[in-house]
Amino acid sequence: MPPEDLTRECKGCAGVVDVCLIPEIEFDLDQLVKHLTGIVEKKGHCVVCVAEGAGQQLLEKQTDDRTDLSGNPILEDVGRFLRRTFKSKIKDADLKYIDPSYMIRSVQTTTGDRILCKVLGQSAVHGAFAGFTGFTVGLVNTHYVFLPIPTIIQATRSDWEEEVAAAVHPLATRPFPVF
Repeated sequence: MPPEDLTRECKGCAGVVDVCLIPEIEFDLDQLVKHLTGIVEKKGHCVVCVAEGAGQQLLEKQTDDRTDLSGNPILEDVGRFLRRTFKSKIKDADLKYIDPSYMIRSVQTTTGDRILCKVLGQSAVHGAFAGFTGFTVGLVNTHYVFLPIPTIIQATRSDWEEEVAAAVHPLATRPFPVF
């Protein structure tokens, strides 16, 4: 799991993060630096969380449209770019850049995770043997259910709406999307 995936579930970082950069809202780099400087002056520190795909408009686009094995575009590493930018523009800051990918991958799974994965996997096999296609297995109201993939991908997530409602985004260069 890429470290940026942590912010796909923004609730996990809600109480700690001062600025959460997400791909759905473009931001101006100079405004971001100014905003971060203000937070550091006020609080003495600032925590920035960068979601996968955020800030891609700031990076040079690769000439080839590279994709991973799943067909998803390979995104540039905006975290390292932002670290270099912050170091050059905020001279007196003691900057820490944490890429938690190894910390995440090195943690043992819990018993609950193992059981969940086992039941989901077994349910998927049962569905396939029963002749179902184009489905996934999920947990809905404490029941394991078959879910049609088209239904899942067209549904909007309430997490996104909660993030927009909870976050103050003074850096947005365009209006928030309305769902």
